Amino acid sequence: MIIKNGHLLSLEAEDISQDGTCIIPEGVMLISGGACSDLVNLKKIVLPKSLVGIGSTAFCNCNKLKEIVIPDGIESIEMGTFSKCKKLEKVVIPESVKRIYENAFEFCESLKSIKIPGSVKTIGRGAFYHCTSLKTVELHEGLNTIDGSAFSFCHKLSDIEIPKSVKEIGRAAFVACFGLKNITIPEGVKRIEDRTFEWCPNLSSITLPCSVNRIGEFVFARNNSLKSVFLKVPIGFEFYSPFHNIYPDKFGQIKKFQIYKDMVELCMDDRPDGKYLFPFKNIEMIEKFLNSRNYARNFYQLNELKEAGEIKFIPPDYVLETFPHEQMKMFYHQNNNQRWGKLVKTLGFDTLPNDIEKNNSLIDLMKLYYAIGGFSDNQGESEMAYDYILKHVANSYKSSQEIADMVHMRFDSIRLGGDKYNKDFAKFFMRYYKDNPDFMVFRAIDESGYYDEGMQDYLCAAHNSFTSIQKQFPNRVVEGNTQSQLLSPKFVAEHCFITEYDNIEEPYERLAHILGSKSYSQDVFDEAQEVLDKAREIKSSGQYILKSVEIKNGNYIARVLEKDDEYGFVIGDEANCCQKFNGAAESCVVDGFESKYAGFTVIEQEKEDGSRKLLAQAFTWYDPDTKTLCYDNIEVPQRVLKQKDGYADLILDLIQKLSTKIVTKMKKDGFIVDKVTTGEHYNDLREELQHRFGAPVETGAENPNRFVYSDAKKQYIIMDYTKNRKDTLKKQNFVTEEDEVGLE
Repeated sequence: MIIKNGHLLSLEAEDISQDGTCIIPEGVMLISGGACSDLVNLKKIVLPKSLVGIGSTAFCNCNKLKEIVIPDGIESIEMGTFSKCKKLEKVVIPESVKRIYENAFEFCESLKSIKIPGSVKTIGRGAFYHCTSLKTVELHEGLNTIDGSAFSFCHKLSDIEIPKSVKEIGRAAFVACFGLKNITIPEGVKRIEDRTFEWCPNLSSITLPCSVNRIGEFVFARNNSLKSVFLKVPIGFEFYSPFHNIYPDKFGQIKKFQIYKDMVELCMDDRPDGKYLFPFKNIEMIEKFLNSRNYARNFYQLNELKEAGEIKFIPPDYVLETFPHEQMKMFYHQNNNQRWGKLVKTLGFDTLPNDIEKNNSLIDLMKLYYAIGGFSDNQGESEMAYDYILKHVANSYKSSQEIADMVHMRFDSIRLGGDKYNKDFAKFFMRYYKDNPDFMVFRAIDESGYYDEGMQDYLCAAHNSFTSIQKQFPNRVVEGNTQSQLLSPKFVAEHCFITEYDNIEEPYERLAHILGSKSYSQDVFDEAQEVLDKAREIKSSGQYILKSVEIKNGNYIARVLEKDDEYGFVIGDEANCCQKFNGAAESCVVDGFESKYAGFTVIEQEKEDGSRKLLAQAFTWYDPDTKTLCYDNIEVPQRVLKQKDGYADLILDLIQKLSTKIVTKMKKDGFIVDKVTTGEHYNDLREELQHRFGAPVETGAENPNRFVYSDAKKQYIIMDYTKNRKDTLKKQNFVTEEDEVGLE
């Protein structure tokens, strides 16, 4: 036994008595890291009251140690302190301990119960990992965090009550706890991380609190006994394939989805209990309800009005999804709903194919109509908006399809947030542009006299920023006597592209600049910070598929964005598509940052001053089951498509070359790609893709997060590595980037 200045530096085999006991003398204050590790004959150790610290791995691999009493005064159990003590049956933890660090008791396979005092604030990652005999865990108020994998593979764990003080439960915290039958997550926990309760085959029910706003991937995977999941006040939380692999068809055995005033119950069998408030007909409706807070809140409100006899019908899904909840009653006020229905019919939207709704043209028309006063509580204002649409939209295009396409292209960027309807914007619009159709095509002009290609249509940006501008300039009014008083078109144009946020911290300064340049709200900025934090965590772990790669061809660049590149939040705005916050494909934005299987691809043109212009972007994902790399949809701004410089072929050439580099990089990381594809639905390069690669097919590939918006039900095959490659080359030999060129 080597002791120096109160530190036990090393314990030797000869320090252990014949019965396997060792007594550490009083006066020892610290047992150094690894000091007592690998002592195969140590069965019992008596620690002195003078002890104030035990180092990491101090007793690691003491295979015969059966009991340990940690003296009062120890404030933390360090990383791996009792790791792989396979005979350890009893541990006494004093009230002085505040934290149990990573892997502290991992592989203690004989430990049957543990009492963790309320002084412990954090149970570290993998702290009780693979304690296969652990049956009961007693936790107390005061515990704040249960880190990832903390109780994974505790096969016999059946009795655990999570204290109300717990606010965070980490990824895979309870994987393979075969004994768990039911569990209640306390109020305050906001996220149920990926795989938290995966492979708990006897878990039959779980109750989640109203504070939960995200359920991760595979949370309940491989849980064939699960009967029901109670979600209190579920509206607005994110939902990421938590039931994957419960059954072969993943979600197919959910027989009922029951909505109550204060909770939702997912029923996994045919039990008849519960009152139905809404008969969900398919998975898409479940997804829409769970992924759209606005949709859920509007449905709750209107269902109550219908049951009370105040309204006769609940409007179509696109209305529930789009109309601001605070103003939902305006839809029915002064015959607004009837006027809206007449407008839709007059424009011919009711005769168009069903996929028009999927393309969100009706949603975009509703946003425009709402913004200029179509649902005002003043009938005269509503009729003015109605007449404007008929005069300046309907009469400008020949067919209903052209109208729908134009509306989607021009007004997709309008955002209807939680703010109340802004009557001042409608007055502003009607004052200056009621008889001026050029307002529809106005764009800001830069110093050289050219259109600034990065800016959105003026109407969308002006509407999105109008309330913020009014707050920043309270002395400016829509109607006034002097120019200096007015919110004039010129003044609004100069101020509508930057939004300032409250309490910007250093890690989010670039995010604030990027989102502010697109006029996103404070709420979106706050939400984006959480998404960015998750992306940074994934990047730091290195456990993701699409690493950043780049190719150049002259002044053209194709690249996969870094996992935490804030630019990914606004590339949908740049391409004028629905892949953005408050857009139909918002889930793609979140998935690109938070999923290890997804990311973003951009193609840009570098200008002489070093700045870059976006030519195309694609939400990109990898399906490990079919070994497919998919550019879900290649989105190209209309300004690029209209140019006669062969941009379509250029973009596809760059996509193919970049794919080669991505596939090569993935191979080095151990991931095989058999096919590279792109989605067929609403793809801006559909004609060029079909000419180059033939008709789209059903490949069977899908984003592992099947609840994400996708345009890739059918896919064009850009590269097929299974056709022109021998099996031995494909499956056994490494293929260099040079070898792969031309194999598409």
